[in-house]
Amino acid sequence: MADKKWKAQERRVSNFFGTKRVPLSGRNSGHNTSSDSLHERLYIECKYRKRIPIFDLWPEIYNKAKKENKIPVLAVKSMQIADDIICIRKQDLEKLVEERLKAKSKLVLEAVNKIDKCPFPERECETCYLYWNCEYRKMLEAKK
Repeated sequence: MADKKWKAQERRVSNFFGTKRVPLSGRNSGHNTSSDSLHERLYIECKYRKRIPIFDLWPEIYNKAKKENKIPVLAVKSMQIADDIICIRKQDLEKLVEERLKAKSKLVLEAVNKIDKCPFPERECETCYLYWNCEYRKMLEAKK
């Protein structure tokens, strides 16, 4: 049976940040968080609705994140748009990007462990894949 759309959104956003969706709801899950994800540093709240009152939702999400000492992230998905929209405070943008890059690097490194050649042979270190290529090269050198 396919996931309900809101569960699929929670799973998709959690995966985007390199973590898992919290099963059940909030504190009932037994995972010591009321967030929709198990991320250690981000408090991710996902909302899938026809209309989303972001400014009404934000104070509660911010306060819950503050209690857990995490960065508040609101991921909204409207039935009228195809994409998830991520809402954060401007002062948290750099930290959020850092967490995304860590998640992306983790996925790339996991894939690299399964192959014997560079996953980005057409790329040079000067591209946006600088970090991942360098990590891959370090790993290859460590294997030798």
